[in-house]
Amino acid sequence: MMKKSFILTLGSATCDLFIDAGSVKQQEKSTKKQICVEEGIKVEVMSLDRMAGGGALNAARTLAKLGFLVKAFCKIAQDDAGRVITDEMTTLGVDFSSAITNASVPTATSFVLRAESGNHPILAYRGANETIEEKDLPWQLLETAAGLYIAPLGGAAADLLPRIAQRGFDRDILVLHNPNEYQLTHKIESLIEALPFISLLVLNAREARLLFKFFLMHADIEHPKPGGKQQLPHELFNELLLLDGHRFSFEDFAKIVLDYGVQTVVVTNGAEGVYAATDSAKNSGDAGSLFFCPSKKVSVYNTVGAGDTFGSTLFGALFSGCPLEKALACATLNSAALLESKTLPPHLLTMGELEAQLEKVDGTAFRSSWS
Repeated sequence: MMKKSFILTLGSATCDLFIDAGSVKQQEKSTKKQICVEEGIKVEVMSLDRMAGGGALNAARTLAKLGFLVKAFCKIAQDDAGRVITDEMTTLGVDFSSAITNASVPTATSFVLRAESGNHPILAYRGANETIEEKDLPWQLLETAAGLYIAPLGGAAADLLPRIAQRGFDRDILVLHNPNEYQLTHKIESLIEALPFISLLVLNAREARLLFKFFLMHADIEHPKPGGKQQLPHELFNELLLLDGHRFSFEDFAKIVLDYGVQTVVVTNGAEGVYAATDSAKNSGDAGSLFFCPSKKVSVYNTVGAGDTFGSTLFGALFSGCPLEKALACATLNSAALLESKTLPPHLLTMGELEAQLEKVDGTAFRSSWS
């Protein structure tokens, strides 16, 4: 299946510029670390590195490394940043022929200021990503793709999410979407409209809280009673959101998302681990299931693209037939490889390397049935 069919990744493309300025001061304020630059000072930059980034391209890089045939759709300009992106995708073997490469505004660029913790702050210029229109979208590819990975969307493209996802749904292929905070705050109606057509919804804990708060305050649904039943020794199983004095759990959140039609919902929670829930009727089981997979403990050097690596590895593992427990473990291990990588592009694992690592991991995923 890998050799004859292709996965389409669709979304943003950026040229990531990593800036190492060793003299920039880092300090702690309250519970958060900050990077501070004095006004008027000249900061010496020790090194500059560039690589292709953005959701669509980070996913394409990961899936290509796993051995899949990948076609990437995005929008860039005929400028230096665009050439960096095109050259890297070509080197990776990603089919880039459907990308729009003559945008009238510059290619999106992210300025990544290296931090000692690895959690680098980013200055993001959205550029050509904000100009994707309906006429630009690869509708013909959507009719032939064997899997559809929809990265975070911005601008007018976010409004087109329901139509894009429905194309995949109508063809009964795996459709993943990983929305960003912009969609969850400014394009929430489009996201809600698209939920029935999404096989796999992937969010981080902050994004999940934004969506859950919207459900509880605005959506026309029967609200859950606060306080999940599981009371398991994992944070989000017991409390995902505190609202009006009531505590709501991942289980409460997952039931609402699944009721909208999503087949599987996944929420990552940083160093703690990842949560998932499936619907019994949509996954041919006697009961729905809750999952928890702990994160691999690593020394973090870089967090840029970790979420995209997690989501695309999860997608690739499920696409190749892995059960959800194994897919979650694969995604956790590959994102950990990125977090501790000191190279650009980051070191990612092949499917064979993931299989070898899985053999060394005991109890990769906790699972509990629910009704």
